[in-house]
Amino acid sequence: MQAIKSGFMYLCLCWLHVLTLFQKLLAKYRHEPDFTDVILFNDKTLKSNEMHKNGNCPRRFCTPCRVNRLIAYIDNAQVCMDIAHLVITHDSIFKAVLAAWYRGVNVRIVTDPEMVHIRGSQMRKLCSHCIPIHVAAKRTIMHHKFTIIDGEQRILQLGSEERLKAARLLQRRGIVMTGSLNWTEQGTRHNYENVVITSNRKVIARYQEIFDNLYNYYAQLTIIFSELYHSEIEKIPDRNAKDFY
Repeated sequence: MQAIKSGFMYLCLCWLHVLTLFQKLLAKYRHEPDFTDVILFNDKTLKSNEMHKNGNCPRRFCTPCRVNRLIAYIDNAQVCMDIAHLVITHDSIFKAVLAAWYRGVNVRIVTDPEMVHIRGSQMRKLCSHCIPIHVAAKRTIMHHKFTIIDGEQRILQLGSEERLKAARLLQRRGIVMTGSLNWTEQGTRHNYENVVITSNRKVIARYQEIFDNLYNYYAQLTIIFSELYHSEIEKIPDRNAKDFY
């Protein structure tokens, strides 16, 4: 009996030691330095179509470089992405969001009710691919411009398979992108704009709360396929195709 009791106490001490080490590692993980980045856009843009592709473009002001930096964050999404934007008209950014959806990223969008129907808006196209889009009430301007990628709070809301996927990505950091930039050609080519990216968990949690409140409060956009213009009908991308975006 004494041997069993001693063995039980030994196991308890071992478990306590493992738990303590885990807590230390978790504390170290949670208090890691925050990642930050800033992308600036302005009206002094100079294209360098050959050089910007290699990531070492020497131009100080280069629209494709700045857009590609922004798209790289979207392409890096693995689990979920919540987008609150006034409008999306930029074709490359639209394709990056759609590609994320088709590689299994859980995408949700909140947008402005009037901007959905403006010329060049990509929201109706995204809706036609069954991406859930909620629109603010009429006579309300949904002027937010932020995107949460792989946020912890959102991951906890997801189904078991997506949570397991997130568990395999334990070392990944969630980020939030915010700033003045609308995802439009006008904004990226001609305006003075900024995008700020941070992995600060408190900031992400606050933005997630704002997004969830908007998403849960406003109604979902529904588009009947027959209502789509011919230019808005997009072929569902084939992941195995060479030109899959």
